[in-house]
Amino acid sequence: MSERNCDVQNNSNKQNKCEAKPENGNKTSNDFDCKTKVCEKPLALDDVLTNELGQFGWFQMRNILLAALPIMICGLGHEYIFSAAVTPHRCRIPECGETEKLHEYHPKWIKNAIPGTGSGFASCERYAPVDLGFNGTLESCPEHLFNKSVTIACDGFVYAKDNTVVQEFDLGCQEWLRALAGTLYNIGTVFVLPITGYISDRYGRRIALIVNIFNTTLGSGAYSAAYIFVTELVGPNYRVLTSATSISLFAIGEIILGSVAWLISPWRYMLMAINIPCFFIVSYYWLSTESVRWLLSKKKYKEAKEILYTVARVNKTHISEKSLDALMNPPRPFAPAALCVSEFLSQEILAMKLVALFVNNTSGTKPWYLEPPKNA
Repeated sequence: MSERNCDVQNNSNKQNKCEAKPENGNKTSNDFDCKTKVCEKPLALDDVLTNELGQFGWFQMRNILLAALPIMICGLGHEYIFSAAVTPHRCRIPECGETEKLHEYHPKWIKNAIPGTGSGFASCERYAPVDLGFNGTLESCPEHLFNKSVTIACDGFVYAKDNTVVQEFDLGCQEWLRALAGTLYNIGTVFVLPITGYISDRYGRRIALIVNIFNTTLGSGAYSAAYIFVTELVGPNYRVLTSATSISLFAIGEIILGSVAWLISPWRYMLMAINIPCFFIVSYYWLSTESVRWLLSKKKYKEAKEILYTVARVNKTHISEKSLDALMNPPRPFAPAALCVSEFLSQEILAMKLVALFVNNTSGTKPWYLEPPKNA
């Protein structure tokens, strides 16, 4: 494979010769030398996957099955939609004997004390009390105890449900505070993705997947880590299928989230049921293998060679020593790094992806959990 490893310094003159055309238009031996040594495309991992190891075999299938759990766990990351969901509430009426957050939500006398609305009664205001020297009871609270021409803000709340974040922390009529969890989660996503990229490039795809899986703001980068983990060893013809599978697994995770929230109402137990499976991902340090592409980019050729042999064994294929030698001894790039970055940034596909990312993150920014209660 020495012909693939052309020396950059010695090839500068050959490149000029390759560009020069003979006056008679006939090809010379030097032209063929340029073609084989300077202009020849180096062997890439995709070539080995396509021609030898297999684009989608049992080894790639195992990687997808391993990544299925963390991808589905990513779909559980929006648990605040349920834990911090709107809880119907109204003003607490001390004049009617109410002293706690949990009383009958809709007693018969409620509209004597709270203004009515098109969907029921108000959530954040009540009629001003009239000091008559006596109060009503939980069973009976007459309307003459209140001045219906004056409304005041609530100084306490009664909730329709218990075991919710809104009820436990008394967040009635504090919409900004209730929605803060979702706001911080989405802001954190913006910052954690570059961090995930750094961890993935510096310490490896496997480490990035394990670190990001815990279902916090840091967990926002787990999907990208898992996606890269499964696609880097899949052949070109199966990457679209792998991408679609990853998105479907994420959707399944969201279905599981809704099912768990439906089965387990108390918010603390729901969070435990969602987050405890994350600890199993720690075992991926021993169960999974590192990305071959990352190992090759970091020149960790010994580990890469062992994994390639494993891929060949599991897929019941083979990899030739010639291909291994080409992967372990790549040619040095002819183009400067700045030129490569410039060409990358000028690609039309990159612009399209940036536009798609912007639209995806700015559309649908008001999920249903931000809606006020129907009886507001």
